[in-house]
Amino acid sequence: MERKSKIINWNSQLEQLEEYCLSKNWNIEYKKGRDKDKKLDFTSVSENLIVLKKNRHPEITFYVMLHEIGHMMLCQNRKMYRERFNAVFDDFSRGSLTHKVKTVEEELDAWKIGFKLAKRLKLYVNRRKFETVKARCISTYLIWAVEQKMKKETKTNGTVIAIGDGK
Repeated sequence: MERKSKIINWNSQLEQLEEYCLSKNWNIEYKKGRDKDKKLDFTSVSENLIVLKKNRHPEITFYVMLHEIGHMMLCQNRKMYRERFNAVFDDFSRGSLTHKVKTVEEELDAWKIGFKLAKRLKLYVNRRKFETVKARCISTYLIWAVEQKMKKETKTNGTVIAIGDGK
């Protein structure tokens, strides 16, 4: 059980992650944005860049940064990445359920890698809050993954018939 009285300097923890990124030659940019803005947190592996939303609580930024670093680390091992993801991404269209499930898998892997990095760097993680932030983020991907399939459903005489893409 975690102690609620523990005071953490989240800005200091963010600085440690920033130093880690700089040691890998990864740049970090903070951009202003609203909660409804899409794609404010992302990585560009080809540009060695992590972009994060600026105006939110530092603890949330810390968890999201761990996740984005997880993406960078996942993509750095190109051979492993190709074996796990590219074959599916190359063989299935972006709209296919198979492609979408693989995307969700990649997102989950990035969260796991980020969490492990925090432990390796001996940074504090409130596991309950981390899992809550992760769940909120992953839920958007889960909705996206089934959204197209749901759009393809039609009603016939009050019965819902699924017309999935079969992949």
